[in-house]
This record gives sequence, structure tokens and C-alpha cells, in this order.
Amino acid sequence: MAIKISPVDKLSDLLGIKQGEGQKVLVLSTYSALAIAALVVIQSLITALFLDTYETHYLPYLFAFQSVFFVFVSTVQSSLTLKKTTESLGLKIVFIAALVLARLFLANPAPWLVFALYIVLQTLVDILVMISAITVIRTFDTREAKRLSSVVNAGGTMGAVLMGLLVPVLAHWFGTENLLLAVIPILGFMLILDMKIFNTFLGSQAEEITESSRSRNFFLRMSSAGTDVMKDRLMLTFLALSCTMVICSTLIDFQFKSMLKESYSRDQITAFLGIFFAALNAVALFFQLFVAGRILLTFGMVVSLLLMPMTLFTGSLVFVFLPSIWIVAGIRFSENVLKYSSFKTASSILYMPYSPAKQSKLKISSDGIFKPLAVLMASGLLILAEKTMSLQMISVTVSVLCIFAVLSAINLKKPYVEKLRSSLSRRRIRLQESGGFSEGISEPNIIGAIEETLTSKVDKEVLFSLELIKENLLPVSLDRISALFDHKSALIRKEALMVAGKCLGEKASGVLLRHLATTGISADQAYCIRALCCIPGTDHTRDLDPYLSCKDLQVLGEALIYLILKGDSETRALAESRLLQLFDSALPEEQRTAAYIAGEVALDSLAEPLIPLLESPD
Repeated sequence: MAIKISPVDKLSDLLGIKQGEGQKVLVLSTYSALAIAALVVIQSLITALFLDTYETHYLPYLFAFQSVFFVFVSTVQSSLTLKKTTESLGLKIVFIAALVLARLFLANPAPWLVFALYIVLQTLVDILVMISAITVIRTFDTREAKRLSSVVNAGGTMGAVLMGLLVPVLAHWFGTENLLLAVIPILGFMLILDMKIFNTFLGSQAEEITESSRSRNFFLRMSSAGTDVMKDRLMLTFLALSCTMVICSTLIDFQFKSMLKESYSRDQITAFLGIFFAALNAVALFFQLFVAGRILLTFGMVVSLLLMPMTLFTGSLVFVFLPSIWIVAGIRFSENVLKYSSFKTASSILYMPYSPAKQSKLKISSDGIFKPLAVLMASGLLILAEKTMSLQMISVTVSVLCIFAVLSAINLKKPYVEKLRSSLSRRRIRLQESGGFSEGISEPNIIGAIEETLTSKVDKEVLFSLELIKENLLPVSLDRISALFDHKSALIRKEALMVAGKCLGEKASGVLLRHLATTGISADQAYCIRALCCIPGTDHTRDLDPYLSCKDLQVLGEALIYLILKGDSETRALAESRLLQLFDSALPEEQRTAAYIAGEVALDSLAEPLIPLLESPD
């Protein structure tokens, strides 16, 4: 009778959700969707309210104040000694109170109030999204995060898309200012899910205290991190690139919002932005999942970083000659898609050569010092050139800055490879708990640096590189690996043979068989056979049949395992017969070999001869 598989089970298998994880994934996906939905509503309505109240020459002041205020609030928030539950629940309660007060004040709003509301609500929703993401990360262990993060991210995207499509309808029915009240039930539902997450999934972690000691000497830490960056050529070049992109992003945002004000009324701006954010999130997720990784692995880190400045350069030149809301919207759209996909992915692997502590310091200096300074620089440029710089001239400026960004990206490769080689030689690159790197491990520059380390005269460096290759299944050169088959170190020879079998697949079969036939070292022969067994879709039973009569037990054991697992029925019968002879042997060494083989092949038929060995003193 055929077993019927329910649609839910089929969907779980497709998404990689194991039994018992469905409830957790559903709750966290909904939680993520609500956070991103709140972000879409808040960004749409505060932008529309601001543009309806102020002229566009006030936008640079808004950008500057927003940047400084976010850094200030983030610093204060991180310095508080709170339980994680208190932090998460407290933020949402404060947010709800702020929304109610904001709606009351908007009955007769003063211009300064709209300005302040923009900064406060944008900061609150940014922190909401950040804390929500941290909560989701804490809920998963490392293996779950690698397998299920894309599912939860997809949930967030669905929230953005659905809410983005609802925003025009809600704005038309109730007005832009009343969208503030629509966020309250979203936050209320998140409060309910918070209780579920902290009580059911996090358990004792919910009572942990957020670390505040790191933030008590904030300015000292910032100063130290900034000094480290200035001494590091790789980070200095990367920050020149990323800060240039932040300046370009700020200038394009000014253009975008200026064109919105010229083209639409308040409610129309709200509706436009809702649809804009819905489409943006959907395309960004698709690009992140299916395009950005392929670009990185095929063309490398530099090309991934170049995509964003080159796209902005092209779009800005088009806007110089065809200034319209649709052109600048397309530029802004492309910029956000690339920023959160290919540029983000490539940026993350630039930190790989550094220790975790150094990575933290560098990211703090980037996000807490240099990027806010870049926003202030862009705002200052817009303020100083207010009367002389038209929107077309801003596009010219962006084009010039993009040329500088392209040169910076190109100049990143040399210091990056040097830093990577240095870190490999000192074993500074660390594997994650799950046995793999973050995204980008197969980037060509990383593989090239690891391959070069294989020629090192220091055995520890070679072993470390082989470990990285094997654990991450990197597609390294077969010639580089096969050159280690005759290395003086037995451990390196073993690891190289296993890398050939596990990582290089069928193309390594011929090399392994030749080495099996030519090497006179029994241990190497055994590892050759074990490596061959790791290669799927191959059959070398005829090549291994002669080893059934091998006197070396290690070689014989590996040959029997291969023949039992991969041979046809006749070959398996012959191998099992030879294995039973080992079971019946009076020699403890042969009995131990038989027990090892039985454990590797895991056949029920071997349970009976294995039981007597359990009583053996040997």
C-alpha cells in the first residue's frame, strides 16, 4: 500500500524543515514578516509627511540629524543592562506609545514636530528590525541558521510585499497620517510572538542580561577601532569604497525624494513608496538567493563590489540627460537591491582574514564612525551647494564618485590576498561550529590563497589549508592536491588523499588509482581506497578485487568496505565471505578489523557474528 505524503510534509522537505521545526519556523517567519511590514509602513508614511510639510532643501538637515541620532540612540540602547525579554518587549511598548502620541500631535502639527517624528520613528523602526533579527539568530543554532535562515528571510520579504501592496489601499481609505495606527496591531502581534519565542524557544536565554560593559567606554572603543582601521591598508581601502557608496546613496536619496515631491501629492507618495518597497524586497531576496552568490563564485569579490558603483554610474549619466521620477526611482531601486545582495555578500568576506575580535572592532568603526561621517559629508555637500547644484549636477557628482569607488574596488584585491595569505599562515581564519565558513568561502581569491598555502614548507600551514578545503568541499586544483600524495608527512598524505576523494569527485579517480598501484606504503593504499569510496557514481570494484588477498589488514579492511558498499551482488557475497573469515579468526587483530568493517557497512546480517566479539577481552 502506497504511503500518502501530505502537502505540508512535501513543503517541509522542499524547504529543508525537519520534523519538530515547523512551529519554530512559522513563528519566526511571521515575526520577521511583521518587523519588515512595520518598516515598510513607517518609511512610507514619514517620508510622505515630511515631503508634504517641508521643501526639499531641508532634506540634507534631516539626513544629518537622522544619522547622528541613530548612533546616539543605538549607543544608549546597547549600554543599558537589561534582560533580553525586557529589551525586546520594552522597545515595542515604547514604540506603541510613540505612535499614539504622534497621531495625537499630527492633529495640528507644527513643522518642527514632523521633522522630529521622522527622526524618532525611523530610529525606532530601525532598532526594531535590528533587535528582531538578533532574536531570530539567537533562536537558531549554527546548523539551523544555515539551513533555515533563507526560509525566515523569505517570510520577512512576504511581509514587506503584502504590506507594501496594502499601503496604497490604506492610504486611500484612511489617509497617510492614520497609517501610524495601522502599525500598532503589528507591534501588538509581535509582543504576543515575543512571549512565545522567549518562553518556548529561548528558555533560559531569555533571562540573560544584555552585555553593557562593552558600551561603557564607547568613545574609547570607537577611537581605538578607528586607529586600527587607519593602520590597515585593506580596511582603509574598503572604507574608502563603502563610505563613497554611502555618500552616493545619500545623494541619490535626495534626488529620489525631491522628484517625489515634484511629482506626487502626500497620499500618492505614500502609495508609490508602498509599492516601491514591496517590489524592492521581492527582487532583493531573489537576487540574494539566486544571483549574488553565483556572481561571487564565478567572477570573484572585486566584480561583486564593482556592480553597485558601475550601475549607479550608468544610471546617473542617464538621469543627466533624461531627468524623470522613473529614472531616479530605477537608480534608487537598483542601488538598494545591489547593496543588500552582491555588495553585502562581497563585503562580508573582506572581514574573513581577521580574528573575530578584530572583525567586531572593524565593524564598529565602520558602522559607528565612518558611515555616519559619510552621511554628514553628503549632507554638508548638499547644504553648501544648495543654490548651485541642480539634480542633474548631483548625478554628475555621483558619477565622479562612482569612478573613485571603482578604482577603490579594483585596488582591494592585492591587500586582500596579502592579508588572506598572512592569516592562513598564522591559522587566523576560523571554521564555524557547523564546519563551514560564512557565505563567500568559495570566492576565487580565497581558493587561490589556500592553494598557494599548500606549497608551504610549514606542515601546520599545509594541514590547516587541507582542513579548510575538506570541511568546506572547496573546488581546488587536482594538481595541487596530487602533489601532496608523496609528501614526507604521513598526516599530510592522508589528508590530501581524503580531500581528493571528498572534494574533487570523479576527476580524482584516475589519480587515486594510479597512486594506489604505485605507492609502496600500506597506510597510503588504505586511504586511497577510502578516498575512492567517497566518490559517488563510480565503480572500481575490478580494480580493488585483487586487494581481497592483501595481507595488510588496514588495506584489506578498506577494500572490503568498498566492495560491500559498491559492488554488485556477486562481489558483495565474495567480500562478505572474506569478512566472515576475519570474524572466525583466532587473531585479535583480524577480529578488530572485522568489527571495524561491520561498523562501517552497518549490515543487519553482520550482527550475529559481531555479538561474540563483544565478550572478547581484546
